[in-house]
Amino acid sequence: MGPPRWWKGITGLAAVVHRADPEDKADLYAKMGLYLEYHPETRIVEARIKPRLHDVCESKVSEGGLEPPCP
Repeated sequence: MGPPRWWKGITGLAAVVHRADPEDKADLYAKMGLYLEYHPETRIVEARIKPRLHDVCESKVSEGGLEPPCP
């Protein structure tokens, strides 16, 4: 049995981000609320994501109604 399906999506996203332009990465990380803190004494980077709720909970509404399209 292989990895779960969602894992392929995450690894695919990681590959895209890895190849992305540095400015695009910075924009993505900022929108994700990604914070990195380096601890030189242990040589560890602590990564935290603090999503902004107004971005996470934003919803889109279609301009159209609920009626079926006209033939």
